[in-house]
Amino acid sequence: MHEADLAAWRMKSVRDEQAADYQARLQLADHAVFVFPIWWESMPATTKGFLDKVMTKGIVYSESKPGRPFATA
Repeated sequence: MHEADLAAWRMKSVRDEQAADYQARLQLADHAVFVFPIWWESMPATTKGFLDKVMTKGIVYSESKPGRPFATA
């Protein structure tokens, strides 16, 4: 993420049009399934980058209680 992307993430907004498109698709979906290889006990960097940019708290999900981040937004 660039500095401006991180600042937008903290403000619960997004700058990248492609990320905004993915967010809109996720909000319309009933379920999301992520399939990726496990490399060195973790996900690939591109998958991590996608999740960091697209799964924005306050847009895709909300945290209803601290420690329980996956209530629907």
